[in-house]
Amino acid sequence: MRKRLACLVVAICSSIIITGCAFGPSMGLVYSNVKTPMVRLQAPLDAKSATKVGTGQYFSVLGIVAIGDASVETIMRDSGIKKIHHVDQENSNILFFFSKCVVSVYGE
Repeated sequence: MRKRLACLVVAICSSIIITGCAFGPSMGLVYSNVKTPMVRLQAPLDAKSATKVGTGQYFSVLGIVAIGDASVETIMRDSGIKKIHHVDQENSNILFFFSKCVVSVYGE
């Protein structure tokens, strides 16, 4: 009985540790809405030159199904951006059941 309980505790702790980084930065247990930079260029363009903004997003339900396209390449093509100024992302989740990620590309 003790051996089974120990194995169960190890399995639960391992699954928590393994998925710890999978949910993104600073994810809350019940709700979160976090905005973070994805890419900052070492020699960025002048902030005034970032005249275009494009966004892409994807959704995930229960971590089982994920739908969407938030690739920088697709966002640049759809928005007509030729030079990237910076890229930000916004992650939201509700009880780990529903999560959404929005990627914003700024440039000219």
